Amino acid sequence: MDSTAARKANIPSVIISNFTFDSCYSYLQAFNEEASGEQRIETKRLNELVAITVQDYAQAELLLRLPGAIPIPGFDEDIPLPATTWVEDRTGFFTAEIDGKLAKGKDSRMRPRRTIDMPLIVRPLTRSAYEPKTKLALLAALGVPAELLKSETKILLVSFGGQVIPSPSPPTSTDHDLDDGSSPNQTRPHDSLLPPGWIAIICGLPPKARPHQIPDRFFSITDSKFNYVPDLTAIADVVLGKLGYGTCSEVIATRTPFISVPRKMFVEEYGLKRLMKESSTINVEMSIKEFEDGRWASYILRADRLKQQQVPKDHPTSSNHHQQNPKLILNESQNGHAVDIVVDHLEVFMFEKKTVK
Repeated sequence: MDSTAARKANIPSVIISNFTFDSCYSYLQAFNEEASGEQRIETKRLNELVAITVQDYAQAELLLRLPGAIPIPGFDEDIPLPATTWVEDRTGFFTAEIDGKLAKGKDSRMRPRRTIDMPLIVRPLTRSAYEPKTKLALLAALGVPAELLKSETKILLVSFGGQVIPSPSPPTSTDHDLDDGSSPNQTRPHDSLLPPGWIAIICGLPPKARPHQIPDRFFSITDSKFNYVPDLTAIADVVLGKLGYGTCSEVIATRTPFISVPRKMFVEEYGLKRLMKESSTINVEMSIKEFEDGRWASYILRADRLKQQQVPKDHPTSSNHHQQNPKLILNESQNGHAVDIVVDHLEVFMFEKKTVK
């Protein structure tokens, strides 16, 4: 236990996160063996393990709380466990009570363990990310067929936060009825992974994956020089993945529509869904079954259509953007300021610790 070890060694410890695993462990109570596919831990034993984990996190002296946070039991002493009581199945979000408590700032220097809310921190883009030539160079490097080697080609980025994922499977049926805005007389692309005119770039394919194992119009960045995910997120028209802080921060910063595949046993997602909603970032939810069955196309079209409905004319993905995009420079400046805020708080904390000694 890191914080406990630090305390015993008389070393100050700081948590920089939007969640801690004690909440995640506590939330496992909501699932039986049939739902989880795993052997269920007996409730009494699970509660004992959660209590040990809470106590360890509570040994930290400072929490720099990132956006998209859920209750952190070692610091949020007014929010009791279990974590199963924090959410509403009906809405898919936190209860009003929990939502209200999370909305309150906690910059109180009178507490022995204090919490300070941080701004959104995200990996910066390179300055060429939004230049048309960058997208064309990416398509060429991936070996995209000549008919798709053009700026009009749409890109789906498949990214699950660095996790290795299996090659996508072809669709198993055509009976999906998601409303994608098409008329009954139009051909609905429910029997395909990708709509016409789209390609997919996959992050996290096994290194030994062969081209013939990947579906048509799918490409891997494993051996490509274009492997910086923040830039790929900016270039992509839609991102498909799981709700995690890194991915959410990047789609928020680049205003890229997101299709999320929920992990029903992971309570961190509730905080990130709240963040996506507050930031007006497009988040279309795809069930695990739809994902595994390969019925993606309608979700992709829906996310892209929602983007077209809300994108401002000065956004980098608009046809009016310039090579020297002012929004890109502004984002770099804002992110640098956010990092400076974290560093400043850490320096103040360490100065106070030295002064006390």
